[in-house]
Formats: sequence, C-alpha cells, structure tokens
Amino acid sequence: MTMSVSAYPREKRNPADIDALVLASLQASATALSAYQIADLLSASGHKFTATQAYRTLARLISRDKVRRVETLSAYAAMDEVCDVMMICKSCGALQSMAEPTLKRQIENFANAHHFAMDRVALELVGNCLQCRSED
Repeated sequence: MTMSVSAYPREKRNPADIDALVLASLQASATALSAYQIADLLSASGHKFTATQAYRTLARLISRDKVRRVETLSAYAAMDEVCDVMMICKSCGALQSMAEPTLKRQIENFANAHHFAMDRVALELVGNCLQCRSED
C-alpha cells in the first residue's frame, strides 16, 4: 500500500517561529510590505505561507508593538522605536518613523476639546525623501 504525501501529518509550526519569519521579512525590507508580498517572499524562500497566515501573524505583531500598519500604503513595516509620525517617500517607498510626543499630545488635546474619544492616531506624511528630491 502506498501513501500519498497528503497522508503524512503536516509539521505544525510554532507561532513564535512564524512571527520571527514575518518580522525578519519586514526588517529586511526598505519599504512597507503587504500581507501578500510577505506571503510571496516567504513562499519563495521555501516556507509554505499564505496571505491569511500573514494577516494573523501581523495582527499578533501589531498587538505587541513590533509592527505598524502603514495606512496610506495598506502595508506593514517593522517598528524599532516609538512612532508618532511616519514619513513615506512616494518615489522610492522609503519609510522614516519619528517620535513626536509634543505633536501627539496636541492631537490628543484637539480630540478631547471636541469631545472625541480617540482610539489611535495614524499620522502619515507623503512626499519625497531627500535622496529622491536631489535626483529630480
């Protein structure tokens, strides 16, 4: 009797290992990546990976402040530091995150003054980085 490959139990991956793979992919990228791009990168490097797995993993990493969703690009970036403002180069896709606690407090005060209960702030500036401006 021959057994097909599908008859063998699939090796279950540890969530911590999956988190590390996704985080490493984001850290290695100079630009933000979509869940589909992450799945494609990991699949191309020999890991069977789907976009659904990427979304679940990204949600875990976001909850631990390891990853940030870049709303403007519908993509994700690794976070090495507190990020109050994300600057996105529309030419090369480079990301620069900055901590701006004063600006964040001003936005919170503005929301409070207008009786608005804010869940989170996604402050993203889109333009051209210094390198792309100098190439024009």
